[in-house]
Amino acid sequence: MSGVCADCEHTVDWAGSIGHSFESIIPYRSFNKSFPGKESKKVDSGKELLISQIFTIFENSSAANWDDEGADPVKFEALQELLTFILNYPDYLSLPDVDPTDDGGFILEWNAEKENSRLNIELKGTGELTYAVTFSKKDYHSGIKPFKNIIPEMLLNYIKMVVSR
Repeated sequence: MSGVCADCEHTVDWAGSIGHSFESIIPYRSFNKSFPGKESKKVDSGKELLISQIFTIFENSSAANWDDEGADPVKFEALQELLTFILNYPDYLSLPDVDPTDDGGFILEWNAEKENSRLNIELKGTGELTYAVTFSKKDYHSGIKPFKNIIPEMLLNYIKMVVSR
């Protein structure tokens, strides 16, 4: 199966290799156009760059054993969930680092610049997100929250606390 790349308009023949048509990704690749649930939402340049990086990560980790250590391929559903998270993420907060996980998801990470505080959020495409936040050796919180297009306020507060340290 082939498709047309939304970035460079070249025909690509790997479209079906990830289990979904390339056309289902094109709305996400066409920045500053419409996104599911966010008609005519404009994406700022920081988010645009991060989304581009996310697609590169996805393309590099969408095959089995992508890490040469037996990792599962990153799931398309995890990609959709991550893009939804980023598109709904407040512009006034620092963007996270994003990496694939060996069990088919993505992990987002925020680190404090001055202190040893950090927050990790994992998205697996299941409608839930798993989080762990550390402020000190004695101040640690973790859990699972539902995720359906709205970032839980508690997690936004944790992000603010970590990035302000």
